[in-house]
Formats: sequence, C-alpha cells, structure tokens
Amino acid sequence: MKVLVVDQQTLMRRGIRELLKKTYPLVHVQEARSIAEVQSALATEEYDLMILDLLLTDGNAFDHVESWARSSKETSILVYSMCSEQLYAKRLAALGCRGFLSKEASEERLLDVVNALYMGRTVMGKAARAERAAVNHENPFAQLTDREIRVMEELLRGLGIKEIAQCLSIAPSTTSTYKARLFAKLGVNNEMDLYRLVRLHGLHPG
Repeated sequence: MKVLVVDQQTLMRRGIRELLKKTYPLVHVQEARSIAEVQSALATEEYDLMILDLLLTDGNAFDHVESWARSSKETSILVYSMCSEQLYAKRLAALGCRGFLSKEASEERLLDVVNALYMGRTVMGKAARAERAAVNHENPFAQLTDREIRVMEELLRGLGIKEIAQCLSIAPSTTSTYKARLFAKLGVNNEMDLYRLVRLHGLHPG
C-alpha cells in the first residue's frame, strides 16, 4: 500500500506515518505539507490513499481536491481534518473524496477508515449522512455554495475582504458579493452574528 500523508504539521505527519508503519509493515509512506508538494507527488507516483488535511502551508486544499481526484483516479482521498464535517463532507464527496474523518477520532477509528478505503468502500461519516436528509431551514448552511462556504470560513478566521480575495485568487469586489450573499442566505448582519450562528449549530470552522 502506498500512502501520501498531507498535513502542514510535521508532528502530525510523522505520527500518522508511524501508526501506518506499525500496522502495515510493508506500507510505503510519503509526506507533503503544501499544495505544491502534493502536485509534485501526484505527478511522479501513484498512491492507493491520500490522507489529507485541507489547511496547508500555502493555502486551502479544498479548491484542488476535484482535480486531484480526477487526475489520480486510483487514489482514494481521505480528508482528515478539524474542518467541520457538517460543512464539508458532502461537498467533498461530490468532488471525488472517498472519506472524511475528524482529527478528534481515535487512532483505531483512523485505521478502520484506512482499511475500509483500501477495500474500496466510501466512509463519509454520520454528519454527511444526516446532511443528505436535512432541510435548508434546519441546516441553513446547506444552501451555501462552495465558494460562499470558503469565504465564510475565512471571515470566521478574522480575515478582511482584501485578504480573503488574495487567498481565493478572486477580486475584492467578488469577495464582497459572496459575503453579501452568504449573509443574506443565513440572515445575519455581521461577523459576530455569523459566529453565533455557527456556534449555535455546533460547527467548528477550520
């Protein structure tokens, strides 16, 4: 089994590597900490599994997941992240990911998911299954587009319009439009209201 472990934190990458090697003595593990390093790794080698945190040293990998899944069809992508499963799991599944797991899960659970993905199954978690049945008024975030979710996430991190525009490679005016749309859809007037709504629904933005 060949695994690409992608995380900006060195200790996290090494911890996953050691766990995998302890469980699968013949596993081949390569590490990456940035979007650029993932691009290089996928261009030079094929993997059975990518264990991916979305927040990397050079940006958010969400915008690249679809192209990675499409170009590396034999690689099962498992998003292993503190980003909200309720916000992201269903969207990532639509982009080609085969699994989503919170970093709060136990090592045993991580290994169970790795085994399932290696056997060709899809593991997207309880929140993703619940979201399929959610009605928009019960889950107000279900009506947001992927881009609106990304803008919301950066707003919750305290970034301003110009900073978000730079992160997402879009114009500040476009960023303002996305912000206005997501505020209107969620019925909030400012970032504090947005933060309260997110907390009310038990979400944990990355």
